[in-house]
Amino acid sequence: MSGKATGSARILLVEDECTVRELARLILEHEGWAVVEAGSLEEATEFIRAENSYFDLFILDLHLPDGLGTQLAEQIRHSCQNARVLFTTGDPVWLRRLEGEGESVLPKPFTPFQIIQAVRHVLAERRRGGDFHTPGKALPGGRDAPPTGE
Repeated sequence: MSGKATGSARILLVEDECTVRELARLILEHEGWAVVEAGSLEEATEFIRAENSYFDLFILDLHLPDGLGTQLAEQIRHSCQNARVLFTTGDPVWLRRLEGEGESVLPKPFTPFQIIQAVRHVLAERRRGGDFHTPGKALPGGRDAPPTGE
C-alpha cells in the first residue's frame, strides 16, 4: 500500500456486503482515516443523525438492501451541499450513468490502491474547494488496474 494519509478524515462507509465492507474499512484505517461502517441506508441514516456525526466523506455502495445509495446521497446533500460522496458499483449501466452526471465513482471490484487513490482524490477536491459536481472527472487508479476486491 501507499504512504499514510496526510491528515485525518472521518468516513462513513455504507456497503451491504460484509466482507467488502470490512476489507475496505481495514484498508482505509491503515491509511489513517477514521471509518464508521453501515450495512444499509437505515443504519447509515442513524449514524448521520447521531450527535457529533460529522463526516468528511461518504462512500456509498449503489445497491443496498433497503434502497439505492443515490437516495442517501440526495438526503446528505440536502443538508450539506458540499458533502463529498464516492459511489461504488459493479453495475456498468449505473457506472456510466453516475460518471455522466459528474459523480465520483469507484468501479467494483476494486483494489486497495484504487480505493485509496479514489478517497484521496475526493478529499483533495474538498480541500481545494473544488466543485464536487464538475462533470467528467475521472478518478485516479480507474478500471485499468487489476481487481482484487468485490
